Amino acid sequence: MKQSWSGALLLVIGLVGAASAAESVTYKDEEWTILPESRWGTLSTKDFGLRFCVEGRWSQVRGSGILLYKSTIDTKQFLQIGAGPLKENLTAGLSGTSQKLERKRSVVRIFGKAAKGPQGTYLSVEQVFKLPDAGESYLERLGAAGDDPAKIAALARECAAETARYEDEDLAKVAQKIARRELEVLAKKLGPADHARRFELARRFEKEAADPASAIALYSLIYEAGDAPKELKAKVSDALLGLRAVRVHSGPESWSWVTYEEFKRSEGYLLRKPEQGEPYYIRRELAELLEVIALETERQTIKIDPPRQNPYKAGQDARTGKIIRGQTYAEVRAAAGSFPTRVYHRILPWGPKGRALWTQWELPSGGRIYFLSVETDDEGRIYFPPGEVVDRRPAGTPWPTE
Repeated sequence: MKQSWSGALLLVIGLVGAASAAESVTYKDEEWTILPESRWGTLSTKDFGLRFCVEGRWSQVRGSGILLYKSTIDTKQFLQIGAGPLKENLTAGLSGTSQKLERKRSVVRIFGKAAKGPQGTYLSVEQVFKLPDAGESYLERLGAAGDDPAKIAALARECAAETARYEDEDLAKVAQKIARRELEVLAKKLGPADHARRFELARRFEKEAADPASAIALYSLIYEAGDAPKELKAKVSDALLGLRAVRVHSGPESWSWVTYEEFKRSEGYLLRKPEQGEPYYIRRELAELLEVIALETERQTIKIDPPRQNPYKAGQDARTGKIIRGQTYAEVRAAAGSFPTRVYHRILPWGPKGRALWTQWELPSGGRIYFLSVETDDEGRIYFPPGEVVDRRPAGTPWPTE
C-alpha cells in the first residue's frame, strides 16, 4: 500500500491513518521506504544512499542525534542531523514545518538517507514532520470501524498496548472509549433473556471501560428481571453493592438504578476532588457561599471596603425594588417584596481575633443574596449586628458545578 502527496505541504496536510500499514510514502516526488522499528539500526552497506523514513514519539535532540521516546534502540547514533535550520527547529521543540512538538506525546515521521559513519550505518536526517497525535489517529480509525465488534476489539487491544508502552494517560482515556464502543455494540445485540451474557458485558464495562454507569444499567436489567436465575441475581446484587449503586423509584411500581454520584447530584451535592485529601461532597448552596466568602475576603485584603458606605442610597434603592451592595436584611426584604425561602449561615474567623457571620438568602425568584456581619464588642456585649449585602446572584444564575 502506498500513500502519496504532491510535495511537502500536501504531505503534512495528508498525514493521517496508520503509517505502519504503508510500505512507502512519497516525499519530494520520491519514494521513501518506511523502516519498521525492528530494523532500526540494522542497515548495512547495501542500503547506502537509499531513502528511508521512520516513525515514533518525539523526545529531543542531543548533540547531533535525535532521540525517540521509548524506542527499542538508542536512536541517538541511528538518527543523525547536521547543523542548519531543521536542527534549530527541532532543538526548539518544533518540527521541520514549525509545528509544536510535545516530548513523549507527539508522533513524528523522520525522513533520511542511509549513510556510513564510524559507528556503523545511520540515517542522515533531511526532514521531520509531525503526525496527528496517537489519540486522534485511533479515534479516526474507530470511526472507520463502524459497528464491527471484532475490528473495534482489535483496535482497543492495539491502543491499550500503546498506552502501556508509552505510559500515556491521555491515550488511556481513548483506549477506554474504544473499549466502551465495542461493549455498546455488543450490548445492542442482546436479547431480553441473555442474562449471563449481559452480566459478562457489565463486568467488562466496569473493568475495561471504567464506565460504572453503563455497568449498573446492565446489572439492573438482570436484577429487575423476573426470569433471571437466583444465583446470577445474587452476583448482581454484590456487584451493585460494590459499585455503590442506588435504587430509586422511576414510576409508581418501577425502579431504576443510578450511580452514587448521580444520586448525590440529584440531591444538589457536588463532588470535590482536592489535590490533597479524600474527595468529598458539598451542597451546591454551600459551594457558592464559599465562593462569595473567598471573593469578599480577597476584596477586603486588597483594600478595606465596608459594604454599607451610602445608607441613604441603599434605602432609596430598596424602595424602588433594587438590591445593591451594603443593604440590610430589612432593605433586601423590601426590595424583593418577600421573605427568603431559604437561609443559610456560616461563622468563620475574621481578622486576627474576630469572627464573621456569612449569610445566604435564596429568594422566591431563585436569586441569591449574600450578607456579611462582623462580630462587634460593645462594652463586653459581643454580638453580630445586622448583615450587609456583599454579593448577589440574579435569578437564573446557574449554581456551581464540579
